[in-house]
Amino acid sequence: MNARSSASRIEATSVTVLNVEPREPLNGFVRRFTLIRGADMAAPARLPAVARTRQTLVFNLGDGDYRVFEHHTARQRVMPPVQLVGAQTTRRADLLVTDAFATFSIQFQHSGVYRLFHLPVDALTNSAVDAVDVLGSVVSDVRDQLRRATTASAMARIAERFLHRYTAQATAIHPVALAADALARTGGRTRVVDLIRASGLSYRQFERRFIEQIGVSPKLCARVARVGSVLHAKALHPEQSWLEIGLEAGYFDQNHLIKDFKAIVGATPTRYLESVDPIDDGFLLSFRASSR
Repeated sequence: MNARSSASRIEATSVTVLNVEPREPLNGFVRRFTLIRGADMAAPARLPAVARTRQTLVFNLGDGDYRVFEHHTARQRVMPPVQLVGAQTTRRADLLVTDAFATFSIQFQHSGVYRLFHLPVDALTNSAVDAVDVLGSVVSDVRDQLRRATTASAMARIAERFLHRYTAQATAIHPVALAADALARTGGRTRVVDLIRASGLSYRQFERRFIEQIGVSPKLCARVARVGSVLHAKALHPEQSWLEIGLEAGYFDQNHLIKDFKAIVGATPTRYLESVDPIDDGFLLSFRASSR
């Protein structure tokens, strides 16, 4: 099992992210496992959770509460010890990271939750629910095992054993999952009409299945994917202008880019990156200490 890590130190703040790739056959259901830790922190940091179209199962491994700041309520919320997070179509919350912060998460492939657990995931969109209520007490047992593990790779093996029990009854991959993958892979530039034609379904059938298995509409999935590709490109090539990156991503002009960016990320591109440093391939971004 291969582990890839990325670390970001922001003045007196240190947030470490370690990604582990799943092994076959679970790589058909899971995109990656991620361990995030905070350490040597003079003050809490905030990690904006940018919009994404995949579901995530998050285990709090720390000794304290796992808190987030929710933008729609302007309040902090204590999260369940294990939470199932649906697709997020905008930046709804920031993670509040302290020295005691440690989470292990399972980020599923498109339709991975639907296929493994037979859940219509549209009910989870833009929310985070107590995973015990949805998946049962087994997730609490898995959390206990994860907290005793000492490495990200060992945690990934525990998660794989947990998920293996569901693979025998998993549903076959559907064309809408392949379509969502294509949108993510191309940064939303694949035409939805072409994906529908390739699926052999009518528009209404395709959209209904897409929302049921992915959690959002095909057009919204493409929009989130395009903004995500812009964030990723800017993190990799900060010397490029927003206009250059936007044109490469398929935007007609900078105004179109700014409109989508504000809707999905919650700020203009320039204002957002003035206050953050990228970690975790551009999708999870940590605030500079000066912004606190």
